[in-house]
Amino acid sequence: MRRPAIWIVLATTVLLAMSQIGRPAASVHAQPACPQPGHTFQTACFIQANAQVTGVLTASDDVDAYRYETLDYDTHVQLALLDPPGPYRLNVADWTGKIVASSTLQEGSEVIDALMGPPGSYYVFVDSKTGEVSPEPYRLLYQPTYQGSPPRLLYSREFRGSDEAGFPSTEEADFEGSGDKLTVIMKVGGTPEQPRQASVTVGPAVADFTMAVDARIANAETAVDAISFVGFRSGDSSAYELMVDVHRAVAKLVLVDRGVATDLTDWVPSSAIDTSGGVNRTVIRAAGPSIRATMNGQPLLEATGTAAGAGRFALGLITQGEPPIVSYDNVLITTPGH
Repeated sequence: MRRPAIWIVLATTVLLAMSQIGRPAASVHAQPACPQPGHTFQTACFIQANAQVTGVLTASDDVDAYRYETLDYDTHVQLALLDPPGPYRLNVADWTGKIVASSTLQEGSEVIDALMGPPGSYYVFVDSKTGEVSPEPYRLLYQPTYQGSPPRLLYSREFRGSDEAGFPSTEEADFEGSGDKLTVIMKVGGTPEQPRQASVTVGPAVADFTMAVDARIANAETAVDAISFVGFRSGDSSAYELMVDVHRAVAKLVLVDRGVATDLTDWVPSSAIDTSGGVNRTVIRAAGPSIRATMNGQPLLEATGTAAGAGRFALGLITQGEPPIVSYDNVLITTPGH
């Protein structure tokens, strides 16, 4: 389906590498334990870089979930259960829920040593291999290593709790923070002659950055005329927008300057876009005029922009048909990195 010009104007495999290393260094700072470590992706306890957390498995089927962030592509990650009090293990899952790394026993500790894919949130789960548990706490260590100097974290948000979402409803949409993510629920549909859109603004005003965000269209089967978009460098008169049509598995980069839309790319097809209602991780890197985007760890598009001023970010939806529902989670913004 060809999108009319008004549509544009409206829009303002994980790689694993095991290396031969010894026992992880334990000289890192302690992080306060989670009051109640979660057991699922959306209730996972955040663990900071170069930190240790402690926890206790209380039943044979108990699973403790933690979330950690990588700030750049190809981050070398080391996770370890240091001298676990039972036959415990670690499993790392990506944003789709796929297990991408599992621990092995190294000098008395359960260790994961892996090269991660795109920046953003990953999840590590602690459980017992045999069901045997101990009242003694385990110690979980997380240490990332970057190629060269690590990027600087500019903004991170996971939308925990309904009050934390903090976005008032509009005529077009409700913005809900329940479920530990931001859900944009459009209340009105659109037509090809009169598309409707809704968005929220997040993050700082920056020019050069790497941004990662997870998105899922909840009603993808019926919202076939919907497009999700990520806006960036949004200023008083111009903004870039990466638009993703999940139904057709295509993406496009547009610059809107003083109300005039300029296509920086055509609609680019990509088999990396999940069209089945799953989570899509989008990563955008902008450095000067160069703009590059990946989808689920695979190259999506590259373009050269014409404006590089600082601006904020937008997460939104456009529809020419049924009202869509999209969830955004794990927004991460850093300096560009390597």
